[in-house]
Amino acid sequence: WGSAGPAHPRSTGGGRHRAAAAPGGTLGQAVAARAGDLAGRHVSCLVPPDVAARQAQADAFAALRARGRFSGQLDRLARDGTVIPLAAQIGPVRDAGGQVVAWVASYLDLRPLREKEKLLRTLALAIDQSPANVLVTDLESKVEYVNDALLNDSGYRRDELIGTPA
Repeated sequence: WGSAGPAHPRSTGGGRHRAAAAPGGTLGQAVAARAGDLAGRHVSCLVPPDVAARQAQADAFAALRARGRFSGQLDRLARDGTVIPLAAQIGPVRDAGGQVVAWVASYLDLRPLREKEKLLRTLALAIDQSPANVLVTDLESKVEYVNDALLNDSGYRRDELIGTPA
């Protein structure tokens, strides 16, 4: 999902920051029903109203003014009001004379990654709290992880086992 719009008024291009979207896939469908829903609208219509999201947007504009590009996380509002965390890459579109005439943005929806991270935390907690002995090794059979149950049953300390051959 990406967007491009005329340059921000404080940038070298002198235009205004407007959203012209090319939604596709689930992120594009979540943000707008069709590209025309955003065309010509100020990008702020996609920024959640909370202070942190507004500050992140201001920081992105500051990076665009200072470095001519931005790379980082931004939150955007879906059509239904859901906040979508995004990895954003924003850069200039220049005319033949090198003047910034628009900005183009590429977004990666971070929701699937966040869901996987949550699942990994849950699984790690289950292993940590398991009453069964758990020992994890690398491909060379060196110990990378042991849970507390194994330490309690064996009498070893974690630092005595980590890195040793299993």
